[in-house]
Amino acid sequence: MSQIDSEWAYMGCALLDPTVLTRFPLDLNRLVNHPIKAVLKAMQDGLTDPVVLHERGFLTTAQAADAFNMVASPEHAIQFARIINENWRVREFKAVAAEIQAFGIDGLNVISKRLQSLMDDAAPQAAMSHEQMIQFLIQDLDSPQQADFDIGLRRTSECFAGLNRKELILVYGETSHGKTATMLSFVRGPLMGGCRVLIADYELGTPMTYRRLASMISNAKLNEVAERRQSVSEKEAYLKGLETLSKLNLNVMASPNMAALEVEIEKFKPDIVVVDYIQLAADVEKNKNENLSQTITSIMAKLKRLCLTKDCCVIVGSQVVKDVGKGRARLPDVKESGAIANSATKAICAYWPSKKGRPVHSEMYVLGIDKNTNGPTAEIVVRIQAHCGRLEDPPEGMFTQAEKEMAVQGG
Repeated sequence: MSQIDSEWAYMGCALLDPTVLTRFPLDLNRLVNHPIKAVLKAMQDGLTDPVVLHERGFLTTAQAADAFNMVASPEHAIQFARIINENWRVREFKAVAAEIQAFGIDGLNVISKRLQSLMDDAAPQAAMSHEQMIQFLIQDLDSPQQADFDIGLRRTSECFAGLNRKELILVYGETSHGKTATMLSFVRGPLMGGCRVLIADYELGTPMTYRRLASMISNAKLNEVAERRQSVSEKEAYLKGLETLSKLNLNVMASPNMAALEVEIEKFKPDIVVVDYIQLAADVEKNKNENLSQTITSIMAKLKRLCLTKDCCVIVGSQVVKDVGKGRARLPDVKESGAIANSATKAICAYWPSKKGRPVHSEMYVLGIDKNTNGPTAEIVVRIQAHCGRLEDPPEGMFTQAEKEMAVQGG
């Protein structure tokens, strides 16, 4: 968890209960977010009413929403105390939660109950002695890495076991290198396993998204199906894929704005949300008072907040600059990379080496893990079933070591 997230959570608590400022004072000079610093300074000077803060220009509606939603994320409300001020403890948060509940404002009782529940769960761990903590960490080291949603790729387990709730994953790459295929492959297994998946589609159109997923499920040849050139057996397999897809918890929205997406997330309650892709979402969302970077920053902040408060995993696709050289794209090549990459828990480059002229097997595919806040980075070689776009572990010996080294080299 970042210090900026911590500061949002602190401001959320202060706006809900201004006595937080005096009972748990902070050195404002330690804060890194200047708008938050300005709000808290104004509150220290006596402007404690959020309405007045808004009228005086200190607090925007979006800032208040971000702060309140950060408090609604229970683990943040516990953890930020330990990051910002070592004097905070779980018992003090329980007191804050009780006071928040006493306000009786719509929704705050739900927030406080969530806070209270997790604080009760966290209290035994918070009371661990030094020796107990060391033993806990040793045991944790020997435990196999677990994920909330298995993506069916054993090769990725060295970096990440799968998808997790409250995680924002960035998938980026050059045009026609399989960004969408990668994202759909990531959700295919969880979807088949009963998870609820919401796709905000800004590029393919809803019918093509369904076609691609049905093709992945059935292993049918997507191009032949799309062009009506499929054989009888191919058509039967594809129809079975569509039948399977019809029974799954899938919701595909065509080019929604963020307000519509948030409403649908509230109604559908997805486990995983896919946004394909962020620059096109920004085209839908932007207004005349914002440039592209500002719009993308705003969208990424909202998506980050949604994955935390709605307990889901969010996967975001992104374009890169046109010319990335002979090798694969890197994180700085992402369009508006500063606005996008900072919010991501993981950043994964989708790279198809043969499409860059590499003398390698045509189905060799590379997932470049360029950012991983909970594990190492790596270049992971998998197989892409070119006819349907599905990613899978390659059979033993399918790719030579020389091909693997050629695929991941930069020049």
